[in-house]
Amino acid sequence: MSKKIFNLFFAVLILTLVALNVSATRYVNYVVKEGVISGDGIFSATSNPVNDYNVIGFVCLDTECNLVGSGLWEEQILNSDDDTIQLSYPKILQSSYGYAVYFYKEEYIPWEQNPNWWGTNPNDPQGPYTKYLSKKENCYAPIDSLSVVNDVKPYIPLVINVLAKIDANTYSAIKNAGPLGYIPQQLESHYSVETKVELKIYDYNNQLVHTETKTISIPYSGFKNVEFTWTPNQVGNHKITVTTDITDKKCLSSQEVSTSKDIHVLSEEPKNICYTLLNNLATSKQFPVQGEIIKITADKISNHADDNYVLSPVPTDIVLKIIRQSDNKVVKEQSLSLNANPDAFNPVEFNVDWDTILQSGWYDITVIGTAKSSLCDGLINNPETISKEIYLSNNPEIKPVVNVSANPLSGYAPLTVDFTCSANGGILPYVYSWDFGDSSSSNTQNPIYTYINDGTYTATCTVTDVDNDKGSSSVTINVLKMPQSCIDIDKDGYSITGEVCGVIDCDDNNNLIHPGAAEICGNEIDEDCTGSDLTCTPTCTDNDSDGYGIGLSCLGSDCNDNNNLIHPGTTEICDDIDNDCDGSIDEGNICGNGGGNGDNNHKKTKTTKEELLSTCNPLWECSGWSECYDNVKTRNCADLNECENLILFDSDKPAERIGCEEVKSPVLKDSIKETSKEKNTAVILLIIGAVLLIVLIFLLIRARY
Repeated sequence: MSKKIFNLFFAVLILTLVALNVSATRYVNYVVKEGVISGDGIFSATSNPVNDYNVIGFVCLDTECNLVGSGLWEEQILNSDDDTIQLSYPKILQSSYGYAVYFYKEEYIPWEQNPNWWGTNPNDPQGPYTKYLSKKENCYAPIDSLSVVNDVKPYIPLVINVLAKIDANTYSAIKNAGPLGYIPQQLESHYSVETKVELKIYDYNNQLVHTETKTISIPYSGFKNVEFTWTPNQVGNHKITVTTDITDKKCLSSQEVSTSKDIHVLSEEPKNICYTLLNNLATSKQFPVQGEIIKITADKISNHADDNYVLSPVPTDIVLKIIRQSDNKVVKEQSLSLNANPDAFNPVEFNVDWDTILQSGWYDITVIGTAKSSLCDGLINNPETISKEIYLSNNPEIKPVVNVSANPLSGYAPLTVDFTCSANGGILPYVYSWDFGDSSSSNTQNPIYTYINDGTYTATCTVTDVDNDKGSSSVTINVLKMPQSCIDIDKDGYSITGEVCGVIDCDDNNNLIHPGAAEICGNEIDEDCTGSDLTCTPTCTDNDSDGYGIGLSCLGSDCNDNNNLIHPGTTEICDDIDNDCDGSIDEGNICGNGGGNGDNNHKKTKTTKEELLSTCNPLWECSGWSECYDNVKTRNCADLNECENLILFDSDKPAERIGCEEVKSPVLKDSIKETSKEKNTAVILLIIGAVLLIVLIFLLIRARY
């Protein structure tokens, strides 16, 4: 029994120590600004701060982060007071796929990132790194695949008092451009666009006879089918139009987009006529770019109806026109003669390719279909027209152009390298991916990576834009094997050996002192191993700019630093002021026998102290400067001529003070940190031990009785 209790005690102790060891120890600062995305998908950064935003994070479980595990920050949603926030990450990386972190706020497009911070770093917090919550200009929701069919017999025209079914596909005005596949359930509204879809039907007199509006939320990069119903109560030609408009605040402005169809409502089912039905006019891309080839598709039925309402399929003549809205110019016109459908009931799809080597802007695609057969001669043969609007975007460089750099390009293992990656062209925002050439990778734009083993490595940065167009660039890193004779006691990458071991480390017992380290002036320590300490730049506080004031670089002390006519060495004048700062006023009978200020009965005299001091010139000797304390150094000065002995009061010079930068010894600082850490650990372990000891005693008592 006692052995089991001891094992339980030991296991609890180990688990407690492990829990203490995995606490969050990486800290990263972020700042969030507004971004703007143009209608063509070009991202622009602004300096406008975004305050009061939220951050949520998860552990990624696969490469694209389509699956996530536990949440970061104890499953809490973090909130910022202003535009800055500090995030903490576990010391131990919870997944080789990193983390999914989302910055979001109502009425903004969220920002996604895939960080992989881990380990410890005395330079934390890192950053600040700038992220952007954006809004989009000129939002529009493409709409296509308009279908208007007889709900009873979809293969015949609409008939009066018979229900008609109208539907179309509406596409999101915003694409999902982030690197993360997973969308948190609580953020679904942030990843959708509120869109108004309106149906309007006009009769042959262009009078509005029916209207209906629906508001839907369309997920980023997705679409929704919108359905309407209508029962016509008039015979004749009608125009059906479905229009989209963006009402979401993520968009700074909106452009209406429509699709329409001209139809003929019959008084009864077709008899002794020919007719054509066109539906589902669509394009292969809803957001095409100049230079792309777009496939235009639609469905058609053309039938002949005889005296007995019997339907027979007939060929169809198709005319396709593409018209530029800015000048109403027909930029493409094509005619097709299509064979009759296999039967009279099922539509057949046809298509036309459009090479979009045109200027950007809005275009109308119109398709007109007419039954073409000798059976139709002399009969009513109403054509049917269907059309849709489409926007052709500017074509930036399709493929991002990538530039990379690395520092250093070579060195001894282990070699830590700073990588940078930049790109231009394509459509922002970008997703960055590094392959370091040793089976390691990173999704950070400018990573820092350490090569453990010697060898020649090719590090490649790949940049992917919104349209999944990729560009890449590489840099070669040569990692040399450290010779056996190279000694690096403080593990700062520099050896005291020199020669093949690299630049000599002037202090191999302190990893803060080595070639290239940051030098601190005036602390009498040569941090960067250049052979001398950096001299601090002298300063002079001189309010009146006469060269005299407080500081080592001043010409001397000034008895009045708010008047540039008063300072040592200037000419004394009769004005009841000590102009030359020698302690005497209007000395040398400068005011004449009658004194100054026109008072002939007043004789100016010096004070007793001034008279005595005028007979003795002090010779000052100053001590060395004290250690820097609270960013101030001081020293005392004594008069070797002992002029103060001539008078009854002390005339010693006040202690002199200069500013300095207080620098503690890195070794001492580390020692203090380690001592503090050891004390904290000791206290925690003492408390845990006491609690476990009480539990152990309690269990022993219960075991005995």
